[in-house]
Order: sequence, then structure tokens, then C-alpha cells
Amino acid sequence: MQTNKQILTSSTSALTFNKAEEVFNLPEFEKGRLININNYANIYAEYHTYGLDMNCCCQKKSKKGSRLCGSEHRHGFVIRLQCGTLSLLGSTCVTEFDIDAKIHKDHLMFKRQLERQHNEQRLNEFLNKKESLSIDLSSLEVRIKEFLTDLKEIKVVLGEEVSKKIQDKAKTKDPSVSVLGVRVKYYIDDEGKKQTETSKQNIIIAAIKGLEVFDKFKIQHIQKQVGDYKRALINGESMAQQSNFKGVEKLLNTLSNSPEKMNVQLSSLELASLKFKAENKTFLCYFTNKSSIRQRITQNHLKINQLPSTLKDATQYIVKERKVLLKEHKLTNIEVI
Repeated sequence: MQTNKQILTSSTSALTFNKAEEVFNLPEFEKGRLININNYANIYAEYHTYGLDMNCCCQKKSKKGSRLCGSEHRHGFVIRLQCGTLSLLGSTCVTEFDIDAKIHKDHLMFKRQLERQHNEQRLNEFLNKKESLSIDLSSLEVRIKEFLTDLKEIKVVLGEEVSKKIQDKAKTKDPSVSVLGVRVKYYIDDEGKKQTETSKQNIIIAAIKGLEVFDKFKIQHIQKQVGDYKRALINGESMAQQSNFKGVEKLLNTLSNSPEKMNVQLSSLELASLKFKAENKTFLCYFTNKSSIRQRITQNHLKINQLPSTLKDATQYIVKERKVLLKEHKLTNIEVI
């Protein structure tokens, strides 16, 4: 009898059965039909079920000769025999066949076809949602633009020097604001003369809330994800139209990073921005010695809190805050680090 050499091609579907009845109802299926290397033709389908009568029909080798496996494997294959009938072979019993037997090549091809079908199905699921996904991506792009505009305005107020120092802290995830605290101690020496002893110490005066706003790599990462996702949808549609699924695994990896995940990342940055803008940021004055920048930062803080915010008001506020800081830490002077 002629052997059926056709196993699976890109146009051949790899069937999967999840119920015993689906197998038993196949017209060519014969319960208990023995399977060996001599009557094997090809793999017809796979099954993921077990139960009564789902017995493996592999002819196994043993010291006493050969015997029927008879096990109820949870996973296995529906095998087409050379006579045209179908029988059951447990997945672990594939090893009973010689390494160069045709079934091993068929098994590999069947597995690859299942993977192709799974990938094509996943891609179609994404493409069926393309319109809603595109809307989500456009919404993310608008929010990213608004976030960057907001960040630019913050940096204008802070100035280049202060912004850079905060960005450096964002890289190391160090929210602390430190100053060099100066303490001067007066004493009389042995000769009765008045002397001074000066000590300096780094002192943390505050912690920056919402520091991650200044981590430029986070927003750049979100931007890249959005761009990659948009290109993946376009390329996926082209794949489906041309039935050319080369590289689909990499494309699916990109699509698995859903807009919902990007939304969570962006929402975290937006929340951090609100935290940063809401707090008293006058301590950022101690990132610079430039009085004009200090005054601008303080004026912005006063405006946000609906307080008088003239240049004079800002200067008085800075002096007042400095006195509080000196008293709190028992310092004589404060220097910018």
C-alpha cells in the first residue's frame, strides 16, 4: 500500500482535540488498532484529554518481546496508519520509535505548524482590535506631548543649573537635597584671646517628591514603546495580507506590551509631576548660588499658593526660610554644595 507522504505544509492545519468524543467520532478511527514503525503513515492530529478507552496503541519493545502500551496519556497524537485508519499514540511513546524514524520528523513539523497557527491566531486577535488600539496609542501620544510641555515649563522656572542637578539625582534615584552646614564656635584661648572654631557638615534638608519626572529615559522608553507598537500593527497587517509570517514571534512580543501597560507607566510619571508641583520647592534654591534663580523659584512657589509674589516678597521669603533652617539645624551659615 502506498504511504501518504503529505504531512503538513504551511497551508495544512494542525488539528487539536480536547474531548475524547471528538476523536471517537472520526470516521476512520478504530479503537485498539496497533501502531508500529511498519504501519505508521503520519500524524493526523494531537489530543489533550484522557479517560476510558483513550488507550495508547503503541507497540512497545520489551525483553519478553513486544506489547501494547495501553496507557491513558493526557497528551498524545491521532496517528494515520498506512491502511488509512486512525489510532492513538501517547506523546511519550514517540521515543519508542528509532531516532531516524519518520515519526520524529513529522512530530517536529507538526509542532512547528501548531506554533505557526498559534502565532497567526494571536496576530489576528491584535489586528481585530487595531482600531481601538490605534485610538489608545493616539491618546497616549497626546498625553506624552502634554507631559513634556509641562516638564519644559518646570525646567524654565528652575533654570538649567538646577534642572541638571535634579536630573543627575533622578539617574541615581537619590531624592535628597543637601547643603553644607557651617557651625562657628567661639572660645577664649589660654592667653585670654577670643578664637573661633569652624566645622562643616553635609546636612539633608529635604527630599524631592516626584523625582522620577526628571528621569528622561522613562518618558523616552514610553515614547519608543508607542512607536514600536504602531509599526508592529502596520507590519502585522502587511503579514496577514501577504500570508508571510516570517518574524511574527518578534512582532508578537512587541504587541504583547499592550497600551494598558504604557498607560500605567505614563500615569505614574503624571502622578509624580503632580507631587513635584504640589510641594514647597523653595529648598531647590540650595542647588544654586544665583540669586535670580532662587528668586524665580520662590516667586513661582508663592504664585502657586496664591500668595504675594513680587521680587521683594520672594526675597523676604528666602531670608525667612533660611533663618528657620539655620535655627532648626543649629547652624551659623549654609553653603551650596
